[in-house]
Amino acid sequence: AGLTVGTLPDIKFLAKAKAVFAILIPGPVLLIEGHAGIVSLGDNYIFRVLAVIDPGSGTFLMNISATYNYPNDSGDLLNAQGAVEAFFSTADPDDWHIYLGEESPDSKRIRAQILSFFTAKTYLMIDKNGLKMGVWIGYSLNEKYGILKVVLNAWIDGKLQLSTMPFQAAGSLTLYGNAELSAGPV
Repeated sequence: AGLTVGTLPDIKFLAKAKAVFAILIPGPVLLIEGHAGIVSLGDNYIFRVLAVIDPGSGTFLMNISATYNYPNDSGDLLNAQGAVEAFFSTADPDDWHIYLGEESPDSKRIRAQILSFFTAKTYLMIDKNGLKMGVWIGYSLNEKYGILKVVLNAWIDGKLQLSTMPFQAAGSLTLYGNAELSAGPV
């Protein structure tokens, strides 16, 4: 079954959502998949949601991802994306997690790029073993201007990990910078 809901002021959607509900057999497994947009035009949806409820195995999984570009399609001023995932199991109460981004791979971190200049990436992962969090903020340029090649890199990276059994804490902070200028044949 499917459902589409939205507002329509001035022939543009202020808020809109599409959802599909499915029951998979054998199982049964309930699958809910949807898209939602707030102050969006055309067919662009900011949020995507996937929820899977499996009573047979006693599990619940939900993932909400978001992508936002400003201006709308180009994202020249701001491009942000990320995902939140929650998993719970009634069969094994120790089998659960809540992730706001993920440490690896790097593409699963919550990310924002501002003015196509600075990039920021972050994650927060919580499960029965503890907490992991990190942030990376930096700038990278590798361009050729005629016979000149310019390379600029600068970033800061911070990580923290807390373990609950036994209680332990670890962290790191890294600051990096590099500048290169070279000339060569065209």
